[in-house]
Amino acid sequence: MAIGGVTKKKNVKKDQDDVYTMDGTVDYLGHPASRQDTGRWSAGNIILGKNITTSLFFIVGTHFIYILTLVMHYKI
Repeated sequence: MAIGGVTKKKNVKKDQDDVYTMDGTVDYLGHPASRQDTGRWSAGNIILGKNITTSLFFIVGTHFIYILTLVMHYKI
């Protein structure tokens, strides 16, 4: 019976470690950040999406200038 009690305490500590990040990060209220709600791929998707849209806008703008100046002979 004592072995089961000790194991249960270790599981409680392990479960608590899995809930929060252990690197000192906090949420906007100053509470320890939860692993389930922070970081991971959601932040990565936002960064990748921003970079892709920025690149696409640059490419479209460059092609727009190219078409105006060289194809349509428009003076800028």
